[in-house]
Amino acid sequence: MKSLNTNSSDSGNGARLIVISGPSGVGKDTVINSLKSYAINWHFAITATTRNKRNTEVEGTDYYFMTRPEFMATLDKGEFFEYAQVYNNWYGVPKIPIEDALAKGKSVILKVDVQGAKTLRELVPNGLFIFLMPPSIEDLRNRLIKRSSESTEELEIRLLKAVEEIKESELFDYTVTNDDLTNVVRNIATIINKETSR
Repeated sequence: MKSLNTNSSDSGNGARLIVISGPSGVGKDTVINSLKSYAINWHFAITATTRNKRNTEVEGTDYYFMTRPEFMATLDKGEFFEYAQVYNNWYGVPKIPIEDALAKGKSVILKVDVQGAKTLRELVPNGLFIFLMPPSIEDLRNRLIKRSSESTEELEIRLLKAVEEIKESELFDYTVTNDDLTNVVRNIATIINKETSR
C-alpha cells in the first residue's frame, strides 16, 4: 500500500480523518452506511475499485467501479489519497473530495484495509483509527459464506489473513466488536463525536 501527499489528519479547523478498518467480511460497508444517519458534518469517502460489483452494490454510493486500465490511469495522475492491491484487486480513495471536505471543516470517514490503516497511522498520526472486530472467527466465516462472493479457497485465505489482522487491532485507538449493528453504529458515532469535539 502506498499513500500520496498525506501530511496531517486535520485542516486546522477541527476536521479529522477517521479511519475505519477491520478484516474482510466484518461488516465495514454495512456499518459505514448505517453511520450516515448520524452524520452532521461528516464526509464519507467513496473508494474506487477494480473488483466486480456485487448484486447489492450501487455505483457511486458503495464504490466507484473501474476497469484496471482506468484505475491505473487515475493512479498515474496522482489522484488517489491512498491505494492498495488487496486480493488481486486494486482499491484507491480519490484525493480531491477528501481535501475539499477537510478544507470545509468536515471530518472524513475513510474505510481501508488493515494494511492501509497501518500505513496511514504513520503518515497521519493525529487521525482517529477504529478497528471493527468480528465476534469470532466462526462468525466471520459465516458472514463470508453468506455473501457468496468468494470461492472456498478464497474464503479460507481471507480467514487466515483475518487472524493476522486481528492481532493488529492494538495499533488502533478504539476496537468495536460488530455483534449488533444498532449498538455498533451508536458506539462508533459516540466515539467520533467525542473525539472530534475536543
